Amino acid sequence: MKTKINKKAAIFLTGAATFVGALSLGLGIGFGITAIQEPKTPEMFKAEEAIEASKQAESNLQTAETALNKLESDLKELNNKTEKTDEDQAKITELTALIASKKEELKTLEKTAKDALEAKLVSEEAVVSSPEGNTQSRYNITADYILSVYKKYKSQLQDYIYKLSPTVEEEQKIEAIINEGTEKLNKIVKENLITTSLAWNEGIKYDWEIIKGNYTSGVKNLIPSFNWGPNYPYPANSFYESIAVDNKEQAIEWLATIKKASQELNFVPSKIFIKNNLRFVLQNLYEDKLLKFIQSNDETITVAKLIGFDTTKPQESWTDQDAIDAFYTEYATNYYAKSTYGFGQNEEVLTLYKTPKAEGDAAKELENTIEVKGPSGKKDEKGNAILKIFEVYGLGLTAADLNQRNIGIGYVPGNEIINGKTVYNQLLKLNTTSNYTAQQVYDKGYSETKKAAANMKAIAAKVAELIAGPTGAWNPTVRYDGDGVGPNPAENVVLNIRNENGEINLSEFNKWLTQEEFFFGREDASYYTPEVKQSLTTAPDLTFAVEDLKAKGYDVLLSEAVKDKKYGSITNEQFYYGALEAFKNYVQFRAKTFEYGESFFPKDVPVYEMETYPYSKRDSSGVGSYNGSVMKFQFNSDPYYGLPKWSLTSFANHETVMGHHNQIQYAAKYLAKINEENLGNVFDYTAYVEGWALFMEWFAIESGWYGSPDYNSNDYYSMPVDFLNGKGITSFFKARQVADVTESEIQQIKELHTGSYWKEVASVKNYEDDKEHALAAVQLANMLNYFGALNEAQLRNMRLAIDTIYHSPEVVGQEDLPTGASINQAREFMKNNSALGIGDITSESKRYFNLPGQAVSYNSGKAKMLDLYDAVRNKLGLSREEFVNQSIKGVEKANIKKLLNLYLENGALPLEALAKVVALEYDLKN
Repeated sequence: MKTKINKKAAIFLTGAATFVGALSLGLGIGFGITAIQEPKTPEMFKAEEAIEASKQAESNLQTAETALNKLESDLKELNNKTEKTDEDQAKITELTALIASKKEELKTLEKTAKDALEAKLVSEEAVVSSPEGNTQSRYNITADYILSVYKKYKSQLQDYIYKLSPTVEEEQKIEAIINEGTEKLNKIVKENLITTSLAWNEGIKYDWEIIKGNYTSGVKNLIPSFNWGPNYPYPANSFYESIAVDNKEQAIEWLATIKKASQELNFVPSKIFIKNNLRFVLQNLYEDKLLKFIQSNDETITVAKLIGFDTTKPQESWTDQDAIDAFYTEYATNYYAKSTYGFGQNEEVLTLYKTPKAEGDAAKELENTIEVKGPSGKKDEKGNAILKIFEVYGLGLTAADLNQRNIGIGYVPGNEIINGKTVYNQLLKLNTTSNYTAQQVYDKGYSETKKAAANMKAIAAKVAELIAGPTGAWNPTVRYDGDGVGPNPAENVVLNIRNENGEINLSEFNKWLTQEEFFFGREDASYYTPEVKQSLTTAPDLTFAVEDLKAKGYDVLLSEAVKDKKYGSITNEQFYYGALEAFKNYVQFRAKTFEYGESFFPKDVPVYEMETYPYSKRDSSGVGSYNGSVMKFQFNSDPYYGLPKWSLTSFANHETVMGHHNQIQYAAKYLAKINEENLGNVFDYTAYVEGWALFMEWFAIESGWYGSPDYNSNDYYSMPVDFLNGKGITSFFKARQVADVTESEIQQIKELHTGSYWKEVASVKNYEDDKEHALAAVQLANMLNYFGALNEAQLRNMRLAIDTIYHSPEVVGQEDLPTGASINQAREFMKNNSALGIGDITSESKRYFNLPGQAVSYNSGKAKMLDLYDAVRNKLGLSREEFVNQSIKGVEKANIKKLLNLYLENGALPLEALAKVVALEYDLKN
C-alpha cells in the first residue's frame, strides 16, 4: 500500500503540478486564477504583526503547559512510591513549590495569550472587512481571523453546550455567545474568501445556528446526548444506544430531567417508544438480572422489581449503580405512566414473563422479544456448559403496538412554545440543513418513490428476457418466506412476473427478488454440504470471520443444544454458516472493487476491515454501517436482518470503498489548509455524511460497476447499455463473447453469491455449454446488482416519506401512507414500493420510529451533491463520459478527482455551505 501511495503522489507532483497547486489553494483548473500582487496596506502589516505576537504568546503558553505537565507527572510518580527516602520527600517539597509557582506563571501567560488574541482580532477586522490590498495577504489574514473567532467562541461555548441538561440561564448565555460570534464572522467581505475559508465561515455559522435551535426547540426534555456534540440532539434512543447510562452524574441529571418533563411540562414520548428503549436497556445492561429471573421459580416479574432499586435509599448515599437503577426505575414506572399517546399494548405495569402468550392472545409478542444467553443445564463432551438462548417476554412488540397510529415524536404534547412539533422541526433542519417543512419533505419522498418504479420495471423486463426469453409468460415457482423470522415457514409460491403480452408485474418481480435463494443462509439446506461448511471454516481469508463470530457470541448457534432448533425457516446451524458465506462474499467485494473505486480520488486511503454486529444486538442494529471509531465496515450477518445478495454491491460501496470509509479517512488525513493551518474535523452533518455515501452509490452506476453506462441518457439512473465488463463484483469477467470465456471466469461466476446467479439464469433455459451459461450468469449478476442500486435509492426515497409521516402531525398523507401512519402501514408502503427483504423492512421501519429525523438526511444530501455535479459538468462543457474519464496533463480522471476532492476536503459541511464552496470554485451562478 505504501508503494502505491508514493507512486500516485509522484504522478501528481510531476505530471500535474498545476492541478495539485490548484487543489491545495482551493482554486480551480482551467480558470486561470492567479494571485494579484497589490501592495500590502498598513492594516495588513499591523494584522500580520498581531498574528505573530499571538502565535508567540500561544507558543509560550504551550511550552509552559508542557513543562507543568512534566512536573506534575514527576510529582505523581514520587507520591506513588510506597517507600519514600528523605531525598524523595525533599524532592516532593521542591516540586510542590515549583508547581505552585508555575501555575501562577501560567495564569499570566494565559492572560497574555488571551489579550494577544483580542488584539489580533481587532487588527484583523480592519482587513477582513475590506476588499483592498494584497490578495494573498487578505486570504491568509481572513483565514486566520476565522480560526481565531472560532477558537474564542468555541472556548466560551465549551462550558455550556456539552451539558446534559443546561439551565435556562445557561441557554441564554449560549445564545448571547453565538450571536456575538456570528456578528464577527459576518464582517468578512466575500472578496476575502477562497473555497476553504468560505467553507469554514459558512459551516461555523450554521453550526452555531443549529446549537441555538437545540435549546429553543425543547429537545432537552427528551434527554438527548448533548455531551456527544451539537449534531446529536436526538431523543435518547435504542438505535444509537444513547438511552444507555453508565455513570452517576448522567443518571442523576437525566432523572431530574424526566421528572420535570413528565410532572410539569407534559413532555413524554409514546409508550411504544419508551418500551422499545427499555427492551434495549434490559437486554444489554441487565443481562445478569434477566438470567437470574430465568433461573428462578418465578413466572413473572415487574420491570421495576427486576431492576431492583431500593427507593428508600437516600440520594446522598447512592452508588453509581444506584443512580443508574433509580433513573431506569423512574423511566419504566412513573415516566411510562405519564405518556398520553401512542399506547399500543398499554400495559398498566410493565411486566416480564417467561412463557409466550398463546396464539390469538392480544398480548402475544410478534417481534423484539428479549433474548438472553445462559447455561442450558447440559455439558459437552469436554465438560463445558452448553449455552442456550432464553427468551423473556413483556417488552416486545405486539399487534396493538405495530398497528398503533400517531406514535412519533411530533405528537409529544408539551405546550404552545415547546412541544413535539418544535422538536421534530429542529431535527428536520439538522438533517436536511435547510428550512424545508415536513410536508415538503414528505411530498418529495412520496412522489420520488412513485416515479422510481420506471427504471425498476425496465430492468425487470430485461431480467425476464434473459431468463425466460423475449416473449411469453414467466411464472417461476420460488421458495418464499412472507414473515421472515416469524413462525410461518417458507413455502413454494408461483409468481406471475410477465404475462403473455409481455407486461411486467413489478410487485411480483420484487417478490421473486426476495425469495429465499437471494439471502445468505436462507438458501436450500442442501447447499450447506459438509464440504461447503469445512471450506468456510478453514479458508485462510475467513479465519478473521470465524474469530469475529466467536467473539460476538454466534458460536452458541453451533452448540448441540440449539444447532438444530428452528430459526425462521432455517436452523441455527444454517444461520451460522450463512453468516460465514456473507463474510466470504463481502471479502470478494473488497478484493474486486477497492483499487478501481480508489482510482477516482487524488489521495490514497488504507484498505478497510470488516466485522459483524454482536449477536445480542443484531435485530436492532440495521443492515450495516461504517464504524469510524475502529475504521471497520460492519454488516448484519443474520440471514433475516441482512440485505439480499443483489444489494451487496450498492450497500458495501455506500459503507466502504468510495463511501463512508473514504469520507472518514479524508477527514482524518486530508483536510484543506490555508497557510498550513486548518479548522479541524469539526463538521458532522448527517445530510452530508449520508448524502455522500448515497451519492457514491449512484456514482457506481456512472462509473460502470454494473456494465457500460448509458452516457447519452438524461436520466442519471438509467440502465447500462450492456451488462458485461462491469467494474464491480464481476470485474474478474473480461469476456464479451462466448468463445472468449475462460475456465477461471466460469468457476468464479459459479461460486459468486453461493451460485445464485448461475442457478437462476438457468431456471427456464437449459444451458449445455458452460461458457454460454457463464456469460448469461454474469449479466444476470450485474442486472440484479444494478437493480439493487435502484432499490437502495428507492429506500432513501421512502425514508423521506416515512420519517415525516411517523413524526409530524402536520403532514397531510396519502391513502397508502396516511398521516400518523403505524409501523405496519409503513411496512406495507415499503413492501409495495420496493424489493426490500422482510428483515430489512422490519428493522428499517423500527429504526425510523426510534431515531426521528435522521432518515431524511440521505436523499437530502445526495440530491444536492448530484445537482452540483451536474452544474459543474455543464459549466465545463463536458459530456457525462468525459467528466468521469477525461485525463488532463497526464492525470487520469482529473475532472472527477478535482470535484470529489473538493467535496471531501472540508469535512461534513452543511449542504448550503458545500453549494457555496462549489459555486465559488467553478464560478457557478446561484
